Amino acid sequence: MADLKKYEEINEQIEKSNDHGEAIINSLDLTSMMYITNMELVKLMKVVRESQENPKDDDLKAQIRLYDISVYNRSRALMAKILDADAIWMTYSKKTRRLYRVGDFAAVCLDEETSKKVAESIDKNGYDVEMRKIEGKENIFREMFEVLYYGFKGARVFCDNIFVDILLKVFTEFINVSKIKFPQNIKTRYSIINFSQELQKRNQEISKVRGEEYAMYDAMFKGVYLAVFYEENGNTTFPMVSRDKDAKVIFLPVYTDEPLLGTSSAFAIAKQKSEQVKYRQFTFDSLIEFLEGKEGISGFVIDAETINWVVERKNIEVIKKIKKLWDDNGGSFENKNQPQEPKPAAEDTMKQAACDELVKEREEASRQLKELQEEIKKYKFSLFGDAGKQKKALSDKASALEKRIGELDANIAKYRN
Repeated sequence: MADLKKYEEINEQIEKSNDHGEAIINSLDLTSMMYITNMELVKLMKVVRESQENPKDDDLKAQIRLYDISVYNRSRALMAKILDADAIWMTYSKKTRRLYRVGDFAAVCLDEETSKKVAESIDKNGYDVEMRKIEGKENIFREMFEVLYYGFKGARVFCDNIFVDILLKVFTEFINVSKIKFPQNIKTRYSIINFSQELQKRNQEISKVRGEEYAMYDAMFKGVYLAVFYEENGNTTFPMVSRDKDAKVIFLPVYTDEPLLGTSSAFAIAKQKSEQVKYRQFTFDSLIEFLEGKEGISGFVIDAETINWVVERKNIEVIKKIKKLWDDNGGSFENKNQPQEPKPAAEDTMKQAACDELVKEREEASRQLKELQEEIKKYKFSLFGDAGKQKKALSDKASALEKRIGELDANIAKYRN
């Protein structure tokens, strides 16, 4: 059990120090740094809630600014200590093999015992994950770079029964983001991982992940894709990848970043064939146009060695229709979680009345869900113990309401078809 009084005293010493606590912070171990950061973050969130209830209170606004600076400085010190640690544990999806998303954050644990508790908690929510021990400063730095590269908002760091979110603005002080080429593709990588993770949830219904699916399409349509080719005897050849041993089904590998392309199997193949290795840059539309002129190619695969997201030729016509809806809406799916043609209202009076009742029930369920979500926010930093159980109970109620809202949406859609 953590000695909370000890950490409270450390925070008091930092506040009274002449150097803003720099000497004290530098002397702390990783666990202590975690606790004093969490305590300061809890104070900040408390003042934020009070300010929301009293929006005209300037004193509260001033306190928020001070706490915000304090949390930032502690988060920065925490990040430095993580990068200097001997080992950390990170969470990966067993299905996608990529970093697992907790909220919009990558999950980082400071000890093995905490990593097991976090994995168990995630498993109960229907996701298959594994914890990997990352050892050595070079490997830890590489994984922290991946957090940026794949578009997470930062790292959610767990220790004992608390956690702290380290935001990207802290990351960028330690990691050179200019190394990430084609920054528009960060969202492409993240949205593919996000959709894949939700799609692979146990007993998942595809209708429940339409929002994630269309967020993925939105990012893909805005993305830039690189395909390696070589020239030999006046001919241009694009290396292909295969999904079977006989190489009967081949795909064009495209990449979202130059360094990734440079270490790919496609690049290695091209290099064996010719010294004249180059790459062509495609937009989504030009990539589809290129494939339509190549009958022998079964589709394309994005970042084959990492994300490995396959788009088969048989699905391209459907995607083109989605793309047209996206284009017609000004290059956006805004306010269209499930883009579709407008549907006529029900003509039958009795059906319309029944539909109206369902709509009312849905509005009430949505109101209750919003209240529950606000209540859950009060337990934001609770994962285990009594507070964790209370948060779990509230989350279960919220999940039941979300399920009911989904059922109501389905029934309402039937009446309106």
